[in-house]
Amino acid sequence: MSLISFSRDKFIPSEEVSLNVRSNFLSIARGYQVFTFFKTVNNGKPVFLEDHINRVFSNAKI
Repeated sequence: MSLISFSRDKFIPSEEVSLNVRSNFLSIARGYQVFTFFKTVNNGKPVFLEDHINRVFSNAKI
């Protein structure tokens, strides 16, 4: 099973995702960025997508 990530406005293989810590240090250290993941079924159909989106926005607001 290959993992897919969404980075810089496009879907890419997860092994290609990188994070430049030097340029994003304050974002990472102070928690200004939001990270999440969700599972898909049936060739990429998201499971509980609306619940997932609500949780992401709620966490980002906090």
